[in-house]
Amino acid sequence: MQEMRRMFSQTRDENRSDCGMCSAKFDNDEHAESVPHCGHRACAKCLKGLDPKICPACRTKFTDSQIIRIY
Repeated sequence: MQEMRRMFSQTRDENRSDCGMCSAKFDNDEHAESVPHCGHRACAKCLKGLDPKICPACRTKFTDSQIIRIY
C-alpha cells in the first residue's frame, strides 16, 4: 500500500502521461485520464475499480459521480 501511495501521489505532475496506479498510458477509452475531486490523477478504470472509493494518495473519499474525465 505504501508503494501504491508513493506512486499515486506523483499523479499531480501534469507532465505524466500514464496512470500512477496501473502504469497504463492515458487514452480516450477505459484508461482515460481522470481525477476525483481531490485532484490526484489516474485512469478511469482504476478509479472506478477502487472499493471503497478512497484516494490511495490522500485517503479522501469520493463517489463515481465525483470522478471527472479529462479530455
